[in-house]
Amino acid sequence: MSANSQLEKPLLLLFSEFSIDDFTRLLSNNDDIILRSKPKSLGKNGTAMHHNLSWNIQYEGLELDIHWFEDNLDIESYKQLFCNIGETSFQSGIAISFGSHIRDGSKNAAIISSLFRYIRMLIENSKSIAVAWNISSIISDSQYFVEVINQYEKGGAFPILSTIDFIYDSEGILRTNGLSYFSNQEIHYECRHLNEAESMKRMTRIAHDIAVNGAYSNSMEVDGLDEEERIFITIGADDSIAKVRSVFRTASSAILR
Repeated sequence: MSANSQLEKPLLLLFSEFSIDDFTRLLSNNDDIILRSKPKSLGKNGTAMHHNLSWNIQYEGLELDIHWFEDNLDIESYKQLFCNIGETSFQSGIAISFGSHIRDGSKNAAIISSLFRYIRMLIENSKSIAVAWNISSIISDSQYFVEVINQYEKGGAFPILSTIDFIYDSEGILRTNGLSYFSNQEIHYECRHLNEAESMKRMTRIAHDIAVNGAYSNSMEVDGLDEEERIFITIGADDSIAKVRSVFRTASSAILR
């Protein structure tokens, strides 16, 4: 299965060792899962054909479609986070997407939280080696993904690094890629006079706010991370972009960074 054919699926879970029977048992024996439909395509020997395996489930009231694949996945273009895997590192995987009744569920923080908990449950009950987030082409280590979900559930940061890509351009602008999946809005942060670590501190803070609470609809001024810093967020006619800049004030002047 090529990556391009899976772009409509937000998430892939990759396994080193996990069989179709193991996965079906996991779905059937979990009290939190309602198995709405099982694979229907059968081969000559009565077993499900691997190229057309799918399940429809309900988890915490959330309808999800799940598709099994065993072909190598082209992951050359994916950024890897706390992992180093190649196409031969895994034997199979599942692609997960929202069911027909909640196609736009990614814009709802409660629905996204349920999806994350479901992925955590699958990881903890399987030999998953990585989570591939197709929206932004990021692959992260499965255990790292579980850790950030646990932190998020306790009031910590949204799992930004596992789901959103950050790209510096030649004009000193740090841009998000994938934030709009959760909010219909991306960030362009003017940060040419800040180093990468300082820029990311500010960017992840704003990205968390948008991912959890939704897109900004109005321009605003908010406190910065430093005592003399103010952060200006500008929303223009194109509200799909939040333009952000930091201003550091001294006794005699205001310095744009």
